[in-house]
Amino acid sequence: MTKRQQSGGAKGRNDGYAFEDLVQSQVNRLCGPSGLLMEDPENLRAPSTWSGGKKKTPVKSDKNIIKGQSQVGVSIKNSPTSTQMQIIALEGLIFVLNSALVMPPAAKRALELFLGNSTSGETFEQMLAIENIDRSSLDCDMSKKGQEVRRKRILWSSLPVHYANSLLAYLNNPVVKRRLLDVIYREGTASEGFVDWQCWCDTTVSGKNNPDDLVVINLKEFIDLQMGEQWKVRGSNSVLALGPTTFQMKGSGKGKSKHSPQFKMSLSDLRKHYGGRLKMFEGDAASVFPKVIENHRKE
Repeated sequence: MTKRQQSGGAKGRNDGYAFEDLVQSQVNRLCGPSGLLMEDPENLRAPSTWSGGKKKTPVKSDKNIIKGQSQVGVSIKNSPTSTQMQIIALEGLIFVLNSALVMPPAAKRALELFLGNSTSGETFEQMLAIENIDRSSLDCDMSKKGQEVRRKRILWSSLPVHYANSLLAYLNNPVVKRRLLDVIYREGTASEGFVDWQCWCDTTVSGKNNPDDLVVINLKEFIDLQMGEQWKVRGSNSVLALGPTTFQMKGSGKGKSKHSPQFKMSLSDLRKHYGGRLKMFEGDAASVFPKVIENHRKE
């Protein structure tokens, strides 16, 4: 990861935090007199479910919306482009999925090879040797275009067929699919701070970081729509897609972290797949969040 990428990543995070605070300020200024407030979650980090409480991880909720006895968590994104919705350690991903349905050994191995990340500490080269995968059969281009040997992972098209089939069948099992979607969008891997709503800034209206142009969706309704989709392999063979949700190797960072599972989505893809089928509250912060509370009370 270059210094420019590190700087860009830090700026993106800081811009995101600033936008969350901007939305909060507007909500409290305009909606506070009516009793609706946006507050920070009680804890920004909480023990992770998969580490037995030994490690702390960020909670999913960026802000909480409160009115009277009603409180809902919301995740806020300041960009409608493809955005990271969840990143999780491979061990954590396997732990939460096993809680729904034990992952078959072949599916687990496919996941390790696809991400270039072994839960037992094997190197990429050791995994290739154990699985009798000929290194020369992979993409050996060591320039920036190289996708396998350089990046120390295997594309879907290079996986042993029975491994690939096992993982795809496992991910498309309804029990596993719903558990994974809950982790990606509503829960993360923290033991608290869950969310029911996702908010974006729609930059296509009047630019980035504008709290007057928001789109908010109910995540339970969204997940119900996602359950009708099937995980499929994209043409790049480096990405799996479930409708607008994508899954790939993170690819940036240092050491093992860049081989972590990463899940992304964009507002434009959401509209493309579910426009007209998924209720979206659109407008400024003062108009969308009262609708969120009202909808929550009806559930």
